[in-house]
Amino acid sequence: MERTSASGREGTSSGPAPWNELEPTLPLVYVAEYTREGAIRYVSEVIRDWTGRDPSDFVAQPGLWYEFVHPDDRARVLELEHQLFDSHEQLDLEYRLVGPDGRPRWVWERNTIVRDSHGRPLCTHGTVVDLSRFGARALGENVLDGHAALVLRHNFLTGLPTRQVLDEQLELALGRAQRIGHVVALLDIDMDRFRGVNDAVGHASGDVVLMQVARRLHACVEPGQLLAYPGADEFLLLVPDLDPAAAEMEVAHLTARIGEALTEPFEAGEHQLHLRASIGYALSPKDGTDSDTLHGAAHAAVASAKAAGRGVAHRYRPDHTQPLRRLSVDYRLRHAIDAGELVAHYQPIIDLRTGQVCAAEALVRWEQEDGSVLGAGEVVPAAEESSLIVDLDVHMINLVCAQARAWREQGRALRLHVNVSARMVRWSGFTRSILQAIVAAGIQPGDIVVELTETSREIEGQGVRQLIELAQAGVSLALDDFGAGHSSLARLRTIPISTIKLDRHLVLAAAGELPESERRGPASCTDCAGRTVLSGLLEMGRALNVAVVVEGVESEPMRELVLELGAPLAQGYLFGRPVPARQFGADLELTARAAL
Repeated sequence: MERTSASGREGTSSGPAPWNELEPTLPLVYVAEYTREGAIRYVSEVIRDWTGRDPSDFVAQPGLWYEFVHPDDRARVLELEHQLFDSHEQLDLEYRLVGPDGRPRWVWERNTIVRDSHGRPLCTHGTVVDLSRFGARALGENVLDGHAALVLRHNFLTGLPTRQVLDEQLELALGRAQRIGHVVALLDIDMDRFRGVNDAVGHASGDVVLMQVARRLHACVEPGQLLAYPGADEFLLLVPDLDPAAAEMEVAHLTARIGEALTEPFEAGEHQLHLRASIGYALSPKDGTDSDTLHGAAHAAVASAKAAGRGVAHRYRPDHTQPLRRLSVDYRLRHAIDAGELVAHYQPIIDLRTGQVCAAEALVRWEQEDGSVLGAGEVVPAAEESSLIVDLDVHMINLVCAQARAWREQGRALRLHVNVSARMVRWSGFTRSILQAIVAAGIQPGDIVVELTETSREIEGQGVRQLIELAQAGVSLALDDFGAGHSSLARLRTIPISTIKLDRHLVLAAAGELPESERRGPASCTDCAGRTVLSGLLEMGRALNVAVVVEGVESEPMRELVLELGAPLAQGYLFGRPVPARQFGADLELTARAAL
């Protein structure tokens, strides 16, 4: 396999920044790139400790790496790494490396395919981590799909104990507290808006910051207390054996120390970042006498702290009017994405000249456990507030690509529109994630239309470059809510838009249905003025050779009006409300039969 540094320097061991900050502190090999051919071009210095060989030896001798893979694992590793290029999936793989001393050590390899603008695999990016340094041990000899039954007792990024270790100690502390009447405190420490850090400086720099956070938090911990890192942007702190009379005061002092420790800016390469933490804590026995209850109470308290403005500490207070699970939108939304509770409903886009459905827009819906359904107007703001908007966007893109494939196989070739946020566009993995979803679904780039919210003025620089790359790969770009914001013409100058979707207020003004309170300007003071503006925008679309969709068509008079003005495409409740994919497909089938 070929492994290439992102900097292109062969045989060096300094590593591309910010990995040169990570390498001295982590027992990892940074695998910057490898292809099918098999020549390593970059390995970090830690490989000396693992194998007794110099990094340059691996550069000079293709295949040397596999000589150190345990004989029982070698064939499996070779096969799975080779299959990665055809699978369109990320590779997570556990195996053993054997050093000069003959002692096997468990390692974890993660690789992700890097593709060109057409979705073709170029190479992979990844890491190899020494799990044995963090207490990894095999529970058995069986390996399923590359995964061994391993137990990890320390996180390899922060060096802190894992959630499993904390839970073991929490159970012991609770048992001891019940016997002697002490109080146990559990603190849930969430770094506020940390996903925004990853968006701004990249995940590698974000990892550097997390390590700094872990060191500062650990400096606040006193003997007998236990700080753990379960993952993401969350830390847990167990404080056992508290005197009941002084427990509240001691925890208050501890949260104050934590807040002070996080005051100074964090260093991430050339960036200085200011971070705060929201802290929720629960005290046993009052807030719970078992591990699960105390975890739930602490998590609810941190959700309350976030809702109160973030950067504060809250003690758990039961709210009998609202179930505990409703207190944490972040937790519930994260779970909903993973559990598939977020689905796509589809609204038709109509060719006004033929009356046929020519495309559909996917709109997110959150199906709740109680049977209620939340719409995009509630889900998207919640995702933005909880920093899960990129996760939501990626989830929706994958859903839409899979649905496009399903309908195409049923003989219904529709272009599907999917909305993305400005934060998604600024994310370094934006173009790659969309092209990977398209390739994984086996559809064509032209089957997908990516919609940008016109009111957003936050897309520039890298975001614009990524949109250009996406368009060059064959994915169409649409500007949504055109005419509602301040950057319509600027977007048409800087981004290769192929479709504009006119804001629904424009057709309301043209049809005389805009409320009087909104008829203040010359573009909407009369029906004639509204028609003039709408007609002008339609003419602009024709002149620029850009498809125009009139949104908000809700009545037959509106349809007749926009058709008279020469609108080619329309969308609105007159033609159909957003419905689940199965119902949308059934409606298409009925329409097709009626046309026969």
